[in-house]
Amino acid sequence: MTREKEWIIKHDFEKLDTDVLKDNIEYIFNATVDIILSIHTKKGAVRTSSHQKYCLNLKQEEVPIYEKADITSKIVATTPKGLMKVDCDYVIMGLEGDAFYWRVSDFKNEPPLYGFIHGDFVEKE
Repeated sequence: MTREKEWIIKHDFEKLDTDVLKDNIEYIFNATVDIILSIHTKKGAVRTSSHQKYCLNLKQEEVPIYEKADITSKIVATTPKGLMKVDCDYVIMGLEGDAFYWRVSDFKNEPPLYGFIHGDFVEKE
């Protein structure tokens, strides 16, 4: 890329030479098919976990939701009154190592809840 973020394109006329292509076309075709089959086989071997949401039970109503896994970070939302369960994705140790924070992404509510809940507000099972 150039400094102006434009792509530089190489026009290689030798690769379009019909005599070279005619001599190598079988190899090119077989190699291309092998590459495609290899990619397909590799993708079939990859397994991922389900995208299941996990439910988080809260100790109280109106729990603060932080922008980051840190109690001093900006509060981006508060759980609505009456809401005692939210969907969560994962748990992580806080940025200052003070507690666990639960990453919530609950889009069933309006407005959607997205951020981190401090472990002190979570019911332990």
